[in-house]
Amino acid sequence: MPAARVEKSRRYARVVASVNRAQYVGLLAMNSALRLRPAGPADYAHYARLFPELETGDATFSAEKWDASVRPQMLLVESGPDVAGYAYVRVLDGMAYVTHIVVAPGFRGRGVGRFLMDHIAAELRAQGVGRWELNVKPDNVAAIRLYEAVGMRRAGEGVAVRFDWTLVATLPEAPSGLVARAFPAAEDRALEAALAFVPGQLADARRRGALPFVAEDTSGPRGALCFDPTFPGCFPVRLRDVAALRPLLEALVPHALADKPHVQMFIEDNEPLATLLLERGGAVRLRTMHMAGSLDPA
Repeated sequence: MPAARVEKSRRYARVVASVNRAQYVGLLAMNSALRLRPAGPADYAHYARLFPELETGDATFSAEKWDASVRPQMLLVESGPDVAGYAYVRVLDGMAYVTHIVVAPGFRGRGVGRFLMDHIAAELRAQGVGRWELNVKPDNVAAIRLYEAVGMRRAGEGVAVRFDWTLVATLPEAPSGLVARAFPAAEDRALEAALAFVPGQLADARRRGALPFVAEDTSGPRGALCFDPTFPGCFPVRLRDVAALRPLLEALVPHALADKPHVQMFIEDNEPLATLLLERGGAVRLRTMHMAGSLDPA
């Protein structure tokens, strides 16, 4: 028997040893029938049905907000007449963020997630993107295994803290001379470099309708964040020290919507900031594990 056929036979035997042969054949047939397509304006219902499966506790976007900020970067995976899941991927400068990856309940355990991740990786490599990242709930063992299988590893942690606007008045006063302001897109690159944002992250936030603010004094920028009044939430957030928090939040208050008395801040690898908000009455809405990996060809 030719060596190539011997090796193929051995690989097949290893698979059959851990997976029932009928299940394995079914998975192969399933994946060969999967197909991807970009989301169209009529696909809001699929997003609205599947987004809650992420169990983030966040509200589903309105059709208008979804159409403007999610749909242009959303892919649907279909099996026959059914939508089996979707992915929402934001591409920045040399890095991509897998914001949502959802498999419909009836299609879990059938290779749909891996099909999506493999396709996303291939498309990103074709675009010259060298790195991809995402957040996952720490107790989602199946998802973590999937992301590890495609080369991702733990890279940090995040926490979403929700608080009422009344909390702002309880925060420590800012040092004299530390003030916050909105800033134009022309300043994005310089602030990304100064405060360790991901390159392109501020422009991406603007495209999604967020308002960027910076707190600075004579020494330069001390912190910056982007605020989406319709969510309402703050992301991304970068602070050199927590003294910048109060002036930044005070600058947001005039932009807060009257029917939204609270705001949510997603904090990455900044325990002092999270602790301060929790001590002043904020509540944890979600904890995540940050995962990242290289997309450079092996």
